[in-house]
Amino acid sequence: MVIIVFGLPGSGKSYFASRLAADLEADYVNTDRIRKELFTRPSYSDEEKILVYKKLLDEVYHHAHAKKTLVVDGTFHKENVRNDFIKLSKDLNLHLRWIEVLAEESLIKERLSKKREFSDADYSVYKLLQQQHEPFDKQNQHQLIQLTSTNTNIGQMLEKAKKYLLDKNHS
Repeated sequence: MVIIVFGLPGSGKSYFASRLAADLEADYVNTDRIRKELFTRPSYSDEEKILVYKKLLDEVYHHAHAKKTLVVDGTFHKENVRNDFIKLSKDLNLHLRWIEVLAEESLIKERLSKKREFSDADYSVYKLLQQQHEPFDKQNQHQLIQLTSTNTNIGQMLEKAKKYLLDKNHS
């Protein structure tokens, strides 16, 4: 199974995704880490994003043969990027699930004001990606759950996510 955790910068997706991976004893891959490996000074340009998500697609492809659950963490704010992963999952017969992490904008602004280990995204990057964000395709919404992050609800989020992942009606 491939679980894609997505949301805008500062939403809490990486914090959540890394803990979900640990709870599930799953492998974990993150666009921020890939970006840091590929670029010493990330610009978050469209060209850069294309290379990051291509590398991420390669990771999913190579991981598919391991038959182990993989948690993928990134913004996935563009429909064409999400569609590339949907196509790959169909081609490889992978079970693909989507978890969108949301948060109040005031909390996002607070989170983005602090230094984070891998991400250089600040509030201006958040605003740019918020403007560029394309809604999730209604055809695939049966594969999606949305979770709202606060600074105190990680346990509840993990429980909701695990119930969703076990629910056969969302397959």
